[in-house]
Amino acid sequence: MDKSLLHPYASNWIKHFKNNRIYYRSLQEADHSFLTQVLFAIGRALQIYWYSCSNSDDKRAVNSKILQMSDLQNNIERHNFSYILPRVLAEWFTSDTPTNPKSSPKKPGKKLDPKDNDSKEFNKKKQCVEDSHKHWHNKSNENFSELFWKHSSKCPKTKNGAIICMKFFIKGFCSKNCNIAHKLSPEEESEFESFIKKCQSLDFQQGAVETQNP
Repeated sequence: MDKSLLHPYASNWIKHFKNNRIYYRSLQEADHSFLTQVLFAIGRALQIYWYSCSNSDDKRAVNSKILQMSDLQNNIERHNFSYILPRVLAEWFTSDTPTNPKSSPKKPGKKLDPKDNDSKEFNKKKQCVEDSHKHWHNKSNENFSELFWKHSSKCPKTKNGAIICMKFFIKGFCSKNCNIAHKLSPEEESEFESFIKKCQSLDFQQGAVETQNP
């Protein structure tokens, strides 16, 4: 195995994380599975490289190009990154999935006391903002990551070029610290609603959406 390629590969990603931390933060706010998607893409590239090394007698036959992921990094900077996670990982980020610990039923009768500053549930509630577009919210049988987020590259932007917070409008809630668009004009709402309907009708399937799988 040619280990000389691994150090610059890792260093390149560390540099990219540092230089684009604002992009990473905003995309993670929009979808909590974003960093998992990035790390899985990086890990997948390493697996392919290691497998190629272990099965190639000739160094020239090793698939070293798989470590050149500038196209993926460029898409992250353009807020146009999407990577399909294995179902077992994707299910952890959907609130309607039984395997997600966050979806565990709450104990009945428990109320949030605003005076209780030590209440984790109350503090978490204060950090969220809720959306009123009920007709956009994903249904209990709709997987947000699979049905909507993987098509985020096709999501329209505001007139000012701002990214629309898909989590806020489709899941119905988001963090108050999120710095992408939570308010839309009537025209922007119409475009976003059209995007949602296309996702639900599978208009973006069969290769209509580009995914960056190494």
